Amino acid sequence: MSRFNHRHKWTTRNYITRYLSVAAVIAVLVTFMPRESVRTFHYNEGGIWDYPTLIASDSFPILKSKEQLLHERDSITRYYEPYFLSRPHTADSAIRAWHFTFQNELNGAVPSYYESYVTSRLMELYDRGIVSGEDYDIIADPNINAIRVITGNMSTIRSASEIYTPKTAYEELISSADSTRYRHDDLIRCKLNRFLTANLEYDAGKSAQQRSEMESLITPYLGQVVAGQKIVDRGEIINAGTFRILESMHHHIGEREKSTAEFLLDLYGRITYTSLIVIMLLLYFQQFRSDYLASPRAMLLTCMLFILFPLSTYLLVANSTISPYILPFCITPVFIRIFMDSRTAF
Repeated sequence: MSRFNHRHKWTTRNYITRYLSVAAVIAVLVTFMPRESVRTFHYNEGGIWDYPTLIASDSFPILKSKEQLLHERDSITRYYEPYFLSRPHTADSAIRAWHFTFQNELNGAVPSYYESYVTSRLMELYDRGIVSGEDYDIIADPNINAIRVITGNMSTIRSASEIYTPKTAYEELISSADSTRYRHDDLIRCKLNRFLTANLEYDAGKSAQQRSEMESLITPYLGQVVAGQKIVDRGEIINAGTFRILESMHHHIGEREKSTAEFLLDLYGRITYTSLIVIMLLLYFQQFRSDYLASPRAMLLTCMLFILFPLSTYLLVANSTISPYILPFCITPVFIRIFMDSRTAF
């Protein structure tokens, strides 16, 4: 072996070239070193699992799909009852204003019995509830069937279909009148829209609290996967349940992403581990076959052999469009040519 291990005079360029080659090998190995992740798996619901048996390495919850959570939220919204604050003084002020207007502006213009009729109708409309147009958009939600009206310390439930806006209350007041006794022209002359204002005000705080309490009843989990549990075997069809478990595993690993300090520490460990392996092999060549390190082609062959199988393994796991089984056969002629050239150089 001594005849292969003779000393060679290297120039600065030779040293730089070999150091850069070693650094490139270490960088490639660190880049394609396996990591704890399931994102390299490609699967679809109803498809076949083409990978080895997958065992849960950690416990994690099985998450519901976004569609299922949305459906459950829509279902529970049917029981949601927004809160409105009652303003009793609004009805009293409107009725007083009506009596004043009738006595001072409409006296003699319309029959006297209009006063009591309009008063009773205003009380009925205000008892049912009148909200502003903006607040009515909340009630107009088809999932809302009722509202809660707070009067003092009391809360009562009212049907959402019975609530008016000032515009619909005015239309109801005009259209519901007996046309044989109360002429529409006279009612329009009274300008009753002036006495119809919102007496219910949306309470955003209490409504949001109630919605939050209702949504808290919805659990985002279907179950639990324990560490060591088999998730799927090779060749099994991925049904809906298995698909949810795999998606939950993605989410769980994503939540466990390392901080910057942990990432740098992990990267340092990978570089150190890989460097030790590469340097130990190069020291072996330096001790017994230094002629390999002296030849640029032999050095290139050694470096390519370093990265061939790790790269093939990475492509196999990643299910790349380039088959990892074909890759070694494509590169082998290049290796043979480099090896033959390196032998002639010796």
